[in-house]
Parts: sequence; structure tokens; C-alpha cells
Amino acid sequence: HRDLHSFPTRRSSDLISCMVVDDDLLNIHIISNFFQRLNVTRIQTAQNGLDAFEVYQNSITNGRSINLITMDLEMPLMNGKIACKKIRKFEQEHNLKPCLIIIISGNIKGG
Repeated sequence: HRDLHSFPTRRSSDLISCMVVDDDLLNIHIISNFFQRLNVTRIQTAQNGLDAFEVYQNSITNGRSINLITMDLEMPLMNGKIACKKIRKFEQEHNLKPCLIIIISGNIKGG
């Protein structure tokens, strides 16, 4: 019988690997700093949906999971909606647990 306090513990933030996807470098900087303040140390970035999908795919292929993605919707080359669909398809094809994707959009359309 071992006391629970004798097991090494890790902060939950040490287990999180995230990717910040936005075509605005200032937004990437702000969101990355937010995660760093939460002690998230594994942060990857991409500036469009195509790069985001490739970073995600390469990370998984190399045995490094990504648990959380913040995704801008409107970006060049591939928008966030299409990138999310490609990531979900990749996860299904490889029987992966879906990562959490948080959509971030600064676009406010008036009527």
C-alpha cells in the first residue's frame, strides 16, 4: 500500500500541447502568451489552415499529440472551417481521440 502523496505529480498544463492558428501575428503572440501564463510549454503555431493541418498531421505522425487548437476562421490558403474538417477526417481515419478545437474569430459583421 502506497500513500497517494508519494507518487510524482504533474501539473495538468504540463500535459497539454496546443497549436495557435491565426493569420495575424499579433493574435498568435497574444494567445501564445496566454497559454504560457498557464504554464503550457508545448505551443505550436500556424498562419493558415493548410499549415495548421500539416503541423497537426506531422505532430501526430511523429508521436507528439496536440490536445488543443485555437483556430481563426478567416485565413488565406485554407480557412479555419476547412482545416477543422480535414483535422477531424484525419482523426477518424487514424482512430484518434478528437482534440479540442476552439474557434476564434475577430470578424464582426454588421447588418
